[in-house]
Amino acid sequence: MQSDNRIWFGKAGNAVPRMKRFLSESDGQVVPSFWGMDDVGSNEEAKKEVNKLFGMADVFDTPKPVRLIRRMIDIATRKGEGHIVMDFFAGSGTTGHAVLAHNDDVKDNLSFILVQLPEAIDPSVKTQAAAAKYCTQMGLARNISELAKARLKLAIESNGIDNAGFNVFKLAESNFKPWGEGSHDDLVSSIINLANNIKDSATESSLMYEVMLKVGVSITTPYVKRDISGCEVISVGGGVLYFCLVNYIDSSDGESLAEGVVRWRAEEKPAVMSRIYVRGSAFANDVDLLNFSLIFEQSGDFEVIGL
Repeated sequence: MQSDNRIWFGKAGNAVPRMKRFLSESDGQVVPSFWGMDDVGSNEEAKKEVNKLFGMADVFDTPKPVRLIRRMIDIATRKGEGHIVMDFFAGSGTTGHAVLAHNDDVKDNLSFILVQLPEAIDPSVKTQAAAAKYCTQMGLARNISELAKARLKLAIESNGIDNAGFNVFKLAESNFKPWGEGSHDDLVSSIINLANNIKDSATESSLMYEVMLKVGVSITTPYVKRDISGCEVISVGGGVLYFCLVNYIDSSDGESLAEGVVRWRAEEKPAVMSRIYVRGSAFANDVDLLNFSLIFEQSGDFEVIGL
């Protein structure tokens, strides 16, 4: 390696030897071995950033400076390639804040995934008292993940960042009732219970995302909403999937609703057969559901899935 000019002994030639890497063999990014506070900020700077966002001091005890994470992002990503920045220990949400700031400054299209357990905040602990106070004032659950979400919202609002936002997902039980829920000794009650197999607590959005996960569609796939015949319909992936998960579809609206979705698909022109998911229990009777389904079947482009 030395004969190939790949060992460096420092400027004076008497330092601890280090391996040399040529710029022509790298991606062109020269990374210094030490980042000073002038370049990437400090914990003190980070505390001031967070204090200003939350309008109170010491919400987070030792946050990292946004400039530090942005330096890492600048090194690890290339503009325009849509990289995903992932942080499995989100803490105060600095990584998400840094991605938002980066995208806004250089007009990039990075995404972020932050993972954080709902770690409890104890108001009796001195370093957590301010955070607990903020959660109480804002009506938030006292945990770190709620604070991180609040920080990201404030970062978007206070900096006037356009076209930015984020979704929040929580690990939860299925929205669908398991077979046998109810009386394990009474088969009839179990069957009746599954006449509507969706839990009462299920929301339209949670149902949609669970179905997307089950059929292998990424939950980050873009979607748009449209009101058709008084019902909210969601198109996912440019018409690959449609969801109409309202609790009730009036008999007089079923036909116009189905025809409206068919026309919408004609606008979007997906390259594959579309599926529309509906609640079977939303229809007054089986005849209404059958008539609704036949309109899609006659179009030749749809498969109707009743939940």
